[in-house]
Amino acid sequence: MRAPLPWLMLAALYILIGLLLSIVPVVGPLLTALLWPALAGGLYQAARMVDEGGTPGPGVLLTALRDPTLRGPILVLGVPPVVAFVLGALGFVLVLGGATGAGLATGSDQVAVGTLLGGSLLLPLLAVLLTVAVVVALLYAIPLVMFDGAGPMAAMEQSVLASVANALPLALLSLLYLVAAAFAAIPMGLGFLVLIPVITGAVYASYVDIWGSPAD
Repeated sequence: MRAPLPWLMLAALYILIGLLLSIVPVVGPLLTALLWPALAGGLYQAARMVDEGGTPGPGVLLTALRDPTLRGPILVLGVPPVVAFVLGALGFVLVLGGATGAGLATGSDQVAVGTLLGGSLLLPLLAVLLTVAVVVALLYAIPLVMFDGAGPMAAMEQSVLASVANALPLALLSLLYLVAAAFAAIPMGLGFLVLIPVITGAVYASYVDIWGSPAD
């Protein structure tokens, strides 16, 4: 609420960059996954600027990529999302390919079809677990790299430990986010222009609660 217009602009730019990256043939989704921590780091930087009484401009979104000391570590944090995407895509292709083959199965192949069906039902659960693992590893790793100068591996370890120690409030935050995201998606996704700044501020505030701010 201290800087509504800059936040709306940053949210729109964040969404636009994601859309532009996603439509790049073949490598687009991989680039999106790789650069997500860097763009999220830019949003956290904006939150810190507002917290300190400043006003973020559009360039803050690329802070981590423009800073030579941050670029390497933040790109390393992009590896887990890339791996998760690749594993998810491979799982989808295997299930889809198996389903195509199962369409020709008869007689004794019924067991194989049943196994395939079980695998296809298990895939969404594995995807959810993989997504949760990546989020837990990166939730606080991004601001730790941005603000504390932590190495990527140490930052991910600290993020996991902090997430486990604060599992209940983070679970509640996740539930509230999912409900809010459902409503945000209704008006052609325009609600995310508000939800992105809100969830960024919430996670940044929780980071400050755990690790403190520069003024502490």
